[in-house]
Amino acid sequence: MPIDVFSIAKAYADVEFQSLPRSIDGFAVHRLHGKRSKIAINRDTSPARQRFTAAHELGHILIPWHSGMSVDTFDAALAGDEPFGADDEGEANRFAAELLLPASQVRTALRSSSMGKGILQMRKTAEVSLEVACLAAVAHSPETHLLVVVDGVSRIIAAYRSSASWISRPAIGSRMETPSTFFAPFQPEVQIARVSPYEDSRTLYAWTIDSDSLWKTAGRTGDWRSTLAEIIASLPNAEEKRGLRESFSGMAGSANNLVQRNSLSFKRRFELLLHRAISNATVARMASHEKFPTLLAQRARSLRPR
Repeated sequence: MPIDVFSIAKAYADVEFQSLPRSIDGFAVHRLHGKRSKIAINRDTSPARQRFTAAHELGHILIPWHSGMSVDTFDAALAGDEPFGADDEGEANRFAAELLLPASQVRTALRSSSMGKGILQMRKTAEVSLEVACLAAVAHSPETHLLVVVDGVSRIIAAYRSSASWISRPAIGSRMETPSTFFAPFQPEVQIARVSPYEDSRTLYAWTIDSDSLWKTAGRTGDWRSTLAEIIASLPNAEEKRGLRESFSGMAGSANNLVQRNSLSFKRRFELLLHRAISNATVARMASHEKFPTLLAQRARSLRPR
């Protein structure tokens, strides 16, 4: 059963459902000196959204260093994986997500099913939005995941990645018409989020980036330049070969900047290159080649901290 977030909120504040401008989900007025605080929720939003609004505004009231009045809208904030920042809004988002979907509940759901199915299960049992379920999943899963939500015309409306990954999220608003070509060689799990009276049908694509499987097959010795040349020469047409060497060198150079600033193990350097490679549409053309893991391992070995 989902928690009764409204009863919890009413224990700390006067809760009202109001007709608010469409751009506003709700607001909180934090009162001191024995006076009751106030939470207002937009009555014209979906039940799941209202639950998150109540939890978020309660966070503003209960977190000691939050004060004054907060007015909130969550469209942009919950579309990506940076809503848990260090500012007041990020802290209130984190509070709301943990209240509605505790870490233990998330881990139990993900252990018993695949990532995509677990997210839809949490969405149903906790009565939260698809976005909130996705955020909770990437926050608490021990694996590396990329989640993309698209609407009925394949437009990306939300994208999330695990916190420990270096994968580049596809841009919100861009189109994902052929998901199987993204983040090769990994293929996404596909789940349909059914239509409700409050939102259009959405499709959830969930990639599990299993770097261990590629790490185990990767050769550790040899020169990465020779392996890169071999892979490029094996590609069947000139269009596929165009710009590959430059793109791979640029991608690896960018990764090297991170390595210079961080102490990363050999395997973590391999994962860094893998995540950056599959996020690059040009470099990802090589991902199906049997020596692609070896290329990444060889190049990762040459990336060293100062």
